[in-house]
This record gives sequence, C-alpha cells and structure tokens, in this order.
Amino acid sequence: MEPAANATLPAASEEPIVLGGTPLPAETETPTEQAALPATGHRMLLTAQGDCWVSTTADGKNSQRVMHKGDTLNVDFQEKLVMKLGNAGAMLITYDGKELPPVGKIGQVKTVTFPNDAQN
Repeated sequence: MEPAANATLPAASEEPIVLGGTPLPAETETPTEQAALPATGHRMLLTAQGDCWVSTTADGKNSQRVMHKGDTLNVDFQEKLVMKLGNAGAMLITYDGKELPPVGKIGQVKTVTFPNDAQN
C-alpha cells in the first residue's frame, strides 16, 4: 500500500518518548565542557587535539582509552591522579578550571601526576 500523495506527518510531540517503559526526554541536553567542579576534590578535563592513548589512575581506579581529535574526558579525583599520555602534545589539559601549558610534545609519551606535577 502506497502513502497518499497529500499525507502529512504528525506534529512533533513535547511528550517524553517511552521505550520499554523507560521515559526518554524529547530532546537530550549535551553536557558542557566546563561542567561544575566537584564539591570536593579535583577535576581534570582532557581535550584531544589529535589521536592520543590515555591511561588514568584516579585514586586507585584505572581506566584507559584512545581519544581522537575533539574528544573530551572529565576525570574527577580526591587525592591523586596519575595520567599517562601516548601523544602528550596532542592533549589540552584543564585542571580545576585552569588550562595548563602543554605537558609534552607531539608524539611524546609522558606520565604526569596530579596535584604535585601541576604545581611545577
């Protein structure tokens, strides 16, 4: 059966979309890069300017990933963050809301510890 040539689409609804009993908002907010700092502790915002392998150990919790140009990553921690970057010059780092100078050159593998290295 073919649709009628003069058929109109239903108007967009402001009601939540429900899939499997879980309501989803009609529009999803995109988180901002500068999300509010945690009430206690520290926040590291990484912004990739190119491909970079990243390993983080935040208060003993390990994570690793490959980031691509434009990717961002927030890492919250209380005591200590050890971060290893596979392409240190390709990463913009913002620590507790303050942009830091580059921690290395393009292609350089670098391990940085916060908060101690952030004070140098």
